[in-house]
Amino acid sequence: MGRAEAAVELRAVLESLVRGLQSRRGADGLTPPQTSVLSLLETRGPMTASNLAAVEQIRPQSIATILSQLFRRRLVTRSSDPSDARSVLVSVTARGRQAVLDARAEQVRHLERAIAAALTADELEQFAAVISVLERLSRHV
Repeated sequence: MGRAEAAVELRAVLESLVRGLQSRRGADGLTPPQTSVLSLLETRGPMTASNLAAVEQIRPQSIATILSQLFRRRLVTRSSDPSDARSVLVSVTARGRQAVLDARAEQVRHLERAIAAALTADELEQFAAVISVLERLSRHV
C-alpha cells in the first residue's frame, strides 16, 4: 500500500470511528453537537458565539440554538468580553465541565466494549503498536 492509499484508508476509518462516537446521545441527554460545543469550550476556554460557529463549522443560527439549550441547562454562562464590551463570551460551567468528562468516559467505555468484541488478544497487541504510530502521525497533521 502506498502513502496516498494509506491516507485515503486512514481518513475513511477515522471518519467512521468519529461518526460512531459522536452519534451516541449521552446518558445526560446531550446531543452530539451540544457535547461538541461543551468540549470545545472546556478545552479552549471562553469564546464568542461567532468563533464557536466558525470552529464547529455550523451556521450562527445553529450555534445560537445549541447555546440557548446549554444555557437553560446551566452548562454554559455568558459574560461580557473584557477586551470588547460589545462582545459576549460563552464559558463552560462546572456542571458543563462534568458533562464533558462524563461524555468522554462513556466514549471510552464504548470503545473498550468495541475493542473487546472485535479484537483477538494478538490483534489487541498489534493495535497497541498502531496507536503509538497514530500518536506520532498526529503531531504532523
